[in-house]
Amino acid sequence: QDGGQAHRWYTCVGRMKSITSIPAALGAVMLGQGEIAERGAFAPEAVIDPGPFLAKLEPLGVKIEEHEG
Repeated sequence: QDGGQAHRWYTCVGRMKSITSIPAALGAVMLGQGEIAERGAFAPEAVIDPGPFLAKLEPLGVKIEEHEG
């Protein structure tokens, strides 16, 4: 901020089963629909664009809040 160091963090509050299962299921759907082109074993952050992925989570009941300070 103002040329200095800034910190950004995210929070996700909800039932643990939703926070873990819905993103995994969404990744599988995206893979099946061809939205993830890479094949093989990869860390999700290496092959999934976070912007569209996070935007698809909220309608599914997973809300992520971004904080800066």
